Amino acid sequence: MFTMAAFHLIFCLVVSILAHNISALTCDLSLQSMYFCLGPDAENDAIRFMKDVETDIGLLTFHVKNNGPEELPASVIGEHFHVKMYISALGDTGSMVDPYEVTTFKGGESKTNALAVSSDKRYPTFEYNLKYPSSLCPTHSHLCLRIENHGNYTDNETTNNFTCLPFIDGPDASGLTNCPSDVVPTSIKVIRPTPANFSVDIAVNVTFDVALKNAGGTKIPGSTSELDNIVFSSVFIANAPDESATVKSDLTDSLEYTRDDVSTGIVEWGEVTFTNLNVTILIPEIQCEEYRYFCVKLQKGVNATFDDDDSNNLLCSPFGDGGDIGVIHCPMPTTTVATTAMFTTHDDGCAERPNVIIITHPDVTGSSTVINMSTCVVVIATLISFKLS
Repeated sequence: MFTMAAFHLIFCLVVSILAHNISALTCDLSLQSMYFCLGPDAENDAIRFMKDVETDIGLLTFHVKNNGPEELPASVIGEHFHVKMYISALGDTGSMVDPYEVTTFKGGESKTNALAVSSDKRYPTFEYNLKYPSSLCPTHSHLCLRIENHGNYTDNETTNNFTCLPFIDGPDASGLTNCPSDVVPTSIKVIRPTPANFSVDIAVNVTFDVALKNAGGTKIPGSTSELDNIVFSSVFIANAPDESATVKSDLTDSLEYTRDDVSTGIVEWGEVTFTNLNVTILIPEIQCEEYRYFCVKLQKGVNATFDDDDSNNLLCSPFGDGGDIGVIHCPMPTTTVATTAMFTTHDDGCAERPNVIIITHPDVTGSSTVINMSTCVVVIATLISFKLS
């Protein structure tokens, strides 16, 4: 006669064996698609998600596919996986960066069903709410779903475990937010001449590109024939990446571009590169070695209506080998010292000691040092000191 303890032990052994057999399976599960239904309209520039406000979503569906190589059998020990929702930034390769979990999302029906190789299953999710935190506005451009493996199988290909929709308007999108726009310069590159070499007091006409991003969820319009929306307001070289640099030479008067050169708008969290910008770079001989950065500052036009945080509108890129600006060639520093001594004869035992030594510096116009002598001891000490220096 089995006791309850014995029955429980046998049950645990069976579950353990089944769990081991399932976890030994290799299955590549991928999220295939994701779309909204019965929710606020995401098209025609309608705002779907107000930041810091809960938005009700009537229905969201997604598909999970088993790419093999093995079939995923029905589970007897709980769900094979769960699907979670995130508001996320995306990296250069399209991977999720710094995902923020939407904990109110309901992951759909139970994930215990069998899933044959090459088959997929649709999972509807009803009635949940989503709140977009305003703190994420500068970077988090996508709404994502990701498969979370519960350990019941092995998935060696995890790059397809998620799918994302951008927070823009349109059919293949999550919908717009009301995150404000913010134009930010991200890179500067001298295109001509190649290579770019700069010598003192020689003017070099250069053509350069500036890449900009929109760190926000509202479109930034480009300039038109009647309206300046984006303006490059300042170009300079300096010893530090700062408008208040202690050594600075302003090049803004030589900057040339047209409204057509800056006519491309920037979509939500998008990027654009403005080309055909021209400026004349001249490196002054005085403090030549101090000039280390080429800087560009932009601002929105006088009548522009988009939002912009102007605290991040300055970008500086360093001169130097391997960089995107060019190399400065400064002359080697030289120091020349000439001495003039005026001698007189005295009766105190110093037949010829100099009354005055004049040290001149020919490389610095008008510079000289006068040393008056009154005793033999002073003369000796001064001359020794001078020779040692």
